[in-house]
Amino acid sequence: MKYLGISEDRLHHILEVARKCYEVAKRRNHDEDFCRRMFMIGWLHDVGYEFSQEPEDHPDVSFEMMMSLTGKEGKNDTAFKLAADAVKDHVMYTDQKSEEWIILNIADLSVDLCGNDIEITDRLEDMKKRFGEESKQYKAACDISAEVGLMK
Repeated sequence: MKYLGISEDRLHHILEVARKCYEVAKRRNHDEDFCRRMFMIGWLHDVGYEFSQEPEDHPDVSFEMMMSLTGKEGKNDTAFKLAADAVKDHVMYTDQKSEEWIILNIADLSVDLCGNDIEITDRLEDMKKRFGEESKQYKAACDISAEVGLMK
């Protein structure tokens, strides 16, 4: 079975999203523990690429990998559940907009695939080219960018 794997560029993206999550959480006046948790959420958000066969499957694989880290008690922990759900639902529009989901999406949509800061218009243009203008990924990214305040 062939998996997509995590490329060196993807590793740069993951690290910069993690750093951006921390920064955004700080700017939103969260305490240090929450900011560090956001760093970990950013660090884990794309780990599913390593074991995904299709790019659109990576959030679910990342979520399942996170869920495997904890026992039954951890799965009932609210902070862990919010973190795992933010990872599962990143790049997808959801009615459950936790602070973790908002921060992760702000960070993910502000970093290109090589780990560089990017304007939202350029990030959306890249997604349109990669997935198509009618794709669920592109449409969700447009909706999310407006929802989290990246689009003016």
